[in-house]
Amino acid sequence: MVTGLLQTKNYARAVLLAWEPAADPRLVDRQVETRMRRQEVLTREPDPIQLHVVLSEAALHRVLGSPEIMREQLEHLIQISHLPNVFLQVLPFANPSGITVSSTVTLMHLAEQRLSTVYLEDLRCDVLMGTGAIHPL
Repeated sequence: MVTGLLQTKNYARAVLLAWEPAADPRLVDRQVETRMRRQEVLTREPDPIQLHVVLSEAALHRVLGSPEIMREQLEHLIQISHLPNVFLQVLPFANPSGITVSSTVTLMHLAEQRLSTVYLEDLRCDVLMGTGAIHPL
Protein backbone atom coordinates (compact mmCIF):
# COMPACT_ATOMS: atom_id res chain seq x y z
CA MET A 1 0.00 0.00 0.00
CA VAL A 2 0.96 3.64 -0.30
CA THR A 3 2.48 5.04 2.88
CA GLY A 4 0.12 7.11 5.04
CA LEU A 5 2.06 10.34 4.47
CA LEU A 6 1.13 10.14 0.78
CA GLN A 7 -2.45 8.83 0.98
CA THR A 8 -5.55 10.71 -0.12
CA LYS A 9 -8.57 10.73 2.19
CA ASN A 10 -10.46 8.26 0.02
CA TYR A 11 -7.49 5.90 -0.29
CA ALA A 12 -6.85 6.04 3.47
CA ARG A 13 -10.49 5.20 4.13
CA ALA A 14 -10.33 2.31 1.64
CA VAL A 15 -7.18 0.95 3.33
CA LEU A 16 -8.82 1.04 6.75
CA LEU A 17 -12.04 -0.54 5.50
CA ALA A 18 -10.15 -3.24 3.59
CA TRP A 19 -8.81 -4.48 6.90
CA GLU A 20 -11.99 -3.99 8.93
CA PRO A 21 -15.09 -3.65 6.71
CA ALA A 22 -17.41 -3.44 9.74
CA ALA A 23 -15.39 -0.73 11.50
CA ASP A 24 -17.29 2.03 13.24
CA PRO A 25 -17.51 4.88 10.67
CA ARG A 26 -16.71 7.45 13.39
CA LEU A 27 -13.48 5.62 14.24
CA VAL A 28 -12.54 5.36 10.56
CA ASP A 29 -13.23 9.09 10.09
CA ARG A 30 -11.05 9.91 13.10
CA GLN A 31 -8.20 7.73 11.79
CA VAL A 32 -8.44 9.29 8.32
CA GLU A 33 -8.38 12.83 9.75
CA THR A 34 -5.38 11.98 11.94
CA ARG A 35 -3.56 10.65 8.89
CA MET A 36 -4.38 13.81 6.92
CA ARG A 37 -3.14 16.06 9.76
CA ARG A 38 0.15 14.12 9.87
CA GLN A 39 0.69 14.98 6.21
CA GLU A 40 0.94 18.67 7.07
CA VAL A 41 4.64 18.10 7.86
CA LEU A 42 5.24 17.88 4.10
CA THR A 43 4.07 21.43 3.40
CA ARG A 44 4.49 23.24 6.71
CA GLU A 45 6.32 26.54 6.76
CA PRO A 46 9.00 26.86 7.72
CA ASP A 47 11.00 23.68 7.46
CA PRO A 48 8.89 20.94 5.85
CA ILE A 49 10.30 17.47 6.39
CA GLN A 50 12.47 15.83 3.75
CA LEU A 51 10.76 12.65 2.59
CA HIS A 52 12.27 9.86 0.50
CA VAL A 53 9.79 7.11 -0.35
CA VAL A 54 10.35 3.83 -2.18
CA LEU A 55 7.01 2.32 -3.18
CA SER A 56 6.55 -1.21 -4.38
CA GLU A 57 5.11 -1.30 -7.88
CA ALA A 58 2.39 -3.51 -6.40
CA ALA A 59 1.06 -0.50 -4.45
CA LEU A 60 0.39 1.23 -7.77
CA HIS A 61 -1.50 -1.72 -9.24
CA ARG A 62 -3.51 -2.99 -6.26
CA VAL A 63 -6.94 -1.37 -6.40
CA LEU A 64 -8.17 -0.29 -2.98
CA GLY A 65 -11.72 1.03 -2.89
CA SER A 66 -12.39 1.57 -6.57
CA PRO A 67 -10.65 2.50 -9.83
CA GLU A 68 -11.68 6.12 -9.21
CA ILE A 69 -10.02 6.13 -5.78
CA MET A 70 -6.87 4.65 -7.30
CA ARG A 71 -6.84 7.24 -10.09
CA GLU A 72 -7.14 10.00 -7.49
CA GLN A 73 -4.34 8.40 -5.44
CA LEU A 74 -2.01 8.05 -8.44
CA GLU A 75 -2.65 11.67 -9.46
CA HIS A 76 -1.89 12.73 -5.88
CA LEU A 77 1.41 10.82 -5.95
CA ILE A 78 2.40 12.59 -9.16
CA GLN A 79 1.47 15.98 -7.72
CA ILE A 80 3.23 15.48 -4.39
CA SER A 81 6.36 14.10 -6.07
CA HIS A 82 6.89 17.60 -7.50
CA LEU A 83 7.48 19.04 -4.04
CA PRO A 84 11.17 19.89 -3.63
CA ASN A 85 11.32 18.05 -0.29
CA VAL A 86 9.76 14.79 -1.56
CA PHE A 87 11.70 12.15 -3.48
CA LEU A 88 9.52 9.29 -4.72
CA GLN A 89 10.85 6.09 -6.28
CA VAL A 90 9.10 2.91 -7.41
CA LEU A 91 10.61 -0.51 -6.79
CA PRO A 92 9.65 -2.37 -10.00
CA PHE A 93 8.39 -5.93 -10.17
CA ALA A 94 11.38 -6.71 -12.37
CA ASN A 95 13.87 -5.65 -9.68
CA PRO A 96 16.73 -8.15 -9.98
CA SER A 97 17.52 -8.02 -6.24
CA GLY A 98 14.38 -9.95 -5.39
CA ILE A 99 13.51 -7.54 -2.56
CA THR A 100 9.85 -7.61 -1.60
CA VAL A 101 7.95 -5.07 0.46
CA SER A 102 5.26 -6.40 2.79
CA SER A 103 4.39 -3.16 4.62
CA THR A 104 5.46 0.44 4.68
CA VAL A 105 8.54 1.27 6.70
CA THR A 106 9.43 4.88 7.46
CA LEU A 107 12.76 5.92 8.93
CA MET A 108 12.37 9.31 10.58
CA HIS A 109 15.57 11.17 11.34
CA LEU A 110 15.54 14.17 13.68
CA ALA A 111 18.79 15.89 12.75
CA GLU A 112 18.88 18.47 15.53
CA GLN A 113 18.24 15.84 18.20
CA ARG A 114 20.48 13.30 16.46
CA LEU A 115 17.71 10.72 16.89
CA SER A 116 15.95 8.34 14.56
CA THR A 117 12.89 6.21 14.83
CA VAL A 118 11.23 3.62 12.63
CA TYR A 119 7.51 3.70 11.86
CA LEU A 120 5.96 0.47 10.55
CA GLU A 121 2.57 0.92 8.92
CA ASP A 122 0.54 -2.16 8.15
CA LEU A 123 -3.09 -3.07 7.62
CA ARG A 124 -3.06 -4.79 11.00
CA CYS A 125 -1.34 -2.12 13.10
CA ASP A 126 1.06 0.81 13.22
CA VAL A 127 4.23 0.57 15.31
CA LEU A 128 6.66 3.32 16.27
CA MET A 129 10.05 2.08 17.42
CA GLY A 130 12.69 4.40 18.84
CA THR A 131 16.20 3.55 17.74
CA GLY A 132 18.02 6.05 19.94
CA ALA A 133 20.93 8.27 19.05
CA ILE A 134 22.47 7.66 15.66
CA HIS A 135 24.93 9.18 13.27
CA PRO A 136 23.50 11.58 10.67
CA LEU A 137 22.27 9.93 7.49
